[in-house]
Amino acid sequence: MNVTFDERTHVYRVGGREVPSVTTILKPIQADMSTIPPKVLENARRRGVAVDKAIELLENGCLDQASVTEEVAGYLEGWEKFKAAYGWMTFAGQRVILGPSAEYAGMLDLVGESTLRGRMILDVKCTYVTPKTVHAQISGYRLGIKNDPVLAEWNQCNGACVRLKKDGTYEVTEIDFTAGERMFYSCLNIWRFNHG
Repeated sequence: MNVTFDERTHVYRVGGREVPSVTTILKPIQADMSTIPPKVLENARRRGVAVDKAIELLENGCLDQASVTEEVAGYLEGWEKFKAAYGWMTFAGQRVILGPSAEYAGMLDLVGESTLRGRMILDVKCTYVTPKTVHAQISGYRLGIKNDPVLAEWNQCNGACVRLKKDGTYEVTEIDFTAGERMFYSCLNIWRFNHG
């Protein structure tokens, strides 16, 4: 089934039909950010996009180190430390996945292998704290991997959120897929109820 992603509007379509993103489905359990000034949120979003792009280029072997800004450098250093400590090798990155029954879609950060944890799905964050939603988020991605002809065999892998910090360190949260899938399906059922 053909799934497309419009980066500008952050909209996924399956055969021309708009489907919700994993992030949209998880809105009922996301932290309330209404008190955070829009400029702060936009700066955080922009920084996250820049760090994601730097990691993508690094993992593809085409990052020009001279192009790394001071703002991104610490986060990238944290990524390099994670890779070394976990023996990480990327298999695929920034890949659109389609949920079961083509009901939702999402953008998977990274899939790869770790000498410590075996095959893994990773979500990379540059947030102040690791969001509680990561268990449900990565579980939603793993459920969708079964539909991907390249990644289907990875559906029984481990998962983690790697929170990179501007000081060049990182924090890993291992994913509890049992609790994460329950929470994801609860949110999906709310979405179905509201949009059914």
